[in-house]
Amino acid sequence: ETAADAATYTNLFDAIEILLDSSGGTQPSTATRNTKFGLKDAGDLNLQALYMIFVAMGKFFAYYGDADTTGTKGAGGANTCIYSYTTADAVDWITDTTPGSCVAATGSEGHEDLESPVTAAVIKRRLCEGIYLYNNMIDILSNVVLPGSTELGSVGDIEAALTALMTAAVAAESGTYNDGDADGLNAISTLKDITSMDLCQDVTIERIEKFYAIFFETIYQ
Repeated sequence: ETAADAATYTNLFDAIEILLDSSGGTQPSTATRNTKFGLKDAGDLNLQALYMIFVAMGKFFAYYGDADTTGTKGAGGANTCIYSYTTADAVDWITDTTPGSCVAATGSEGHEDLESPVTAAVIKRRLCEGIYLYNNMIDILSNVVLPGSTELGSVGDIEAALTALMTAAVAAESGTYNDGDADGLNAISTLKDITSMDLCQDVTIERIEKFYAIFFETIYQ
């Protein structure tokens, strides 16, 4: 990915949304797709969506995480963090943990396509895309029986590892990192189960940025 909202990415993202939202409702889920289409057909939809999510997440985090050719986050030379953190709890977290390449919260350390003059609405939508992809990946991995296949490799083991990471993130957001701006409180627990773009964009930007600081910048990387 070489540009924000490039057609190669947005077309893929649109296709993922069509598959995930096929069961209707305000919050897409593997369970509702299973109910609507039956386990066999829903399984086909879910696995197709999962493969596409893997690709889209690779594009998303490589671009906004400024990865180099080896995939190392922040090593591309343009931005050290995904986002420019300003809400108190997120700043405290980055300052105390200095995760990977994101060693300081200065308000200007993030990707240029996630800061002014890009509009606030577009920034929130782009940030929510990362959360949407991740949460739907976990939802699928947690609720499908993966067929035995050498092509799938260790995909079946990913869910347990990532669930443990999210549990760690929930525990990390406490005390010093959950006592700042009221609009940023309980970010991880608020966002971790949201599988709808619309519902994500209804959440405050303070919670979204704190989710990124604690989870995507640190625990998930």
